Amino acid sequence: MKSSFESIILLLIIELCVIFCDDIQNCRLRNDTAARRKYMQRLSPLQGQKFQVDHEGLSYVIAICTNASKDHANSSVTEEKPGVIPSTVLGRYNDTDIVGGESWVLLTYGSGDSDNSSADCKSNRKAQVFITCKEEAQEPVLHFLEYNKNWKTAGCFFSFEIQTSALCPKVGLSNGSVFCIIFLTSFGVYLLIGVAYRRLIGGAKGFEQIPHYNFWKELGNLQADGCNFVCRRDMHREESWRRLTNNFNDPHDDRDDALLRP
Repeated sequence: MKSSFESIILLLIIELCVIFCDDIQNCRLRNDTAARRKYMQRLSPLQGQKFQVDHEGLSYVIAICTNASKDHANSSVTEEKPGVIPSTVLGRYNDTDIVGGESWVLLTYGSGDSDNSSADCKSNRKAQVFITCKEEAQEPVLHFLEYNKNWKTAGCFFSFEIQTSALCPKVGLSNGSVFCIIFLTSFGVYLLIGVAYRRLIGGAKGFEQIPHYNFWKELGNLQADGCNFVCRRDMHREESWRRLTNNFNDPHDDRDDALLRP
């Protein structure tokens, strides 16, 4: 009885790990380069998500860098036939390649199962997921494109398209640009109003028209003192010590000779 209970607990732990840990699996790039990693980062809003589309009585499930089916390890694209269990793997995320452009990415999953029903496609199949930008898409939309069996030219592969707004180029200013604009605008308004007030109300002339002129003047001096202290303190110490020792060792300095004479 105890052994059965421990087996049930172990199965529950494995099942929870499959459910919750699967989504953190990352695609393993066939050729790991900086450019490919950059394209993968663009897919981060879609990573861990699953999409499904039906075509000619078959159901296709596509997962972005996670398992599409818990029955197959590393499966990212599966094909399900009604009444047929288990499903067929068309591509795995541990054999991934990716290329892209400004508003599109082509994700390729290799190492799929072979097509035994076709005499022209006995090699492992692969799945190509064409992910494009569509501003109007509130949620990602999956479309089936084709199944190419011409293995002599491009291999046997399935083609899909995912339209999503997550891949659209971000138009607008960055947070740093917005901060700089707000800061410069605020400082310009402060300076303009301050100069006008001190000139018209206070009757100030010249530099005295600058608002809080004494503060800005002292601020510049404090910055200069800080720069001297941080960047030139070793030189100042050396010069001070050299001047002190030179005063003791100067043979031409006879100012104290009269005090030593009897």
